[in-house]
Amino acid sequence: MSATRFSRLLRNRNVASAEQTPEGVLVRLKDGTEFTAPGVTAAMRKLRGARAEATQPRQTCLGSSPLGEFRVMTIRESSPDYLADGPEKVAAYWREFVATSPYYDPDKEQLVVILLNTRRKVIGHSIVALGTLDSVIVHPRDVFRPAIMGNAHGVIVGHNHPSGDPKPSEADIRVTRDLIRAGHLLKVELLDHLVMGDKEWMSLRELGYFHQ
Repeated sequence: MSATRFSRLLRNRNVASAEQTPEGVLVRLKDGTEFTAPGVTAAMRKLRGARAEATQPRQTCLGSSPLGEFRVMTIRESSPDYLADGPEKVAAYWREFVATSPYYDPDKEQLVVILLNTRRKVIGHSIVALGTLDSVIVHPRDVFRPAIMGNAHGVIVGHNHPSGDPKPSEADIRVTRDLIRAGHLLKVELLDHLVMGDKEWMSLRELGYFHQ
């Protein structure tokens, strides 16, 4: 899939979100309808000439494939530009957009990457890893793949602790440092890593782990 074409699809004024599934490219429109196309080019062609065709929602089952599943969630145009220039705003974004996602499971750890433009405004977010009750495994390539495809200038990652305690573990700190190094190589800066608890959250940048 071409990252440029996929990014152009996400920026279409009629598109609320788009994601790659085993069946093809699932496109959700801002009017609440959705359709699946075999590829990005076909999806863009359908957007140009078949608005009326998308008036009836089509059910599409999401599943796994040998190549894995990639998902990009974008903010609807009706939402204001979301400025994520501090951990408090990132935590608020998590509660408003991530925790309310149909893919979010509060009983399992999951890592989410939030994509930002040059002005620290949110482009969208992607759930890149789903774990178990007390752990989640993530590789830097999984975090930075949607960032590159979404043409992000920087990223913020966050993950939840089903226990409700947001204190970062040693594994959380190691992953953060791995992502910082990967971001330096790719020229896509990791701006923060938030750990979300039941009512509280912690920022690894505020805790000083970005400066060691």
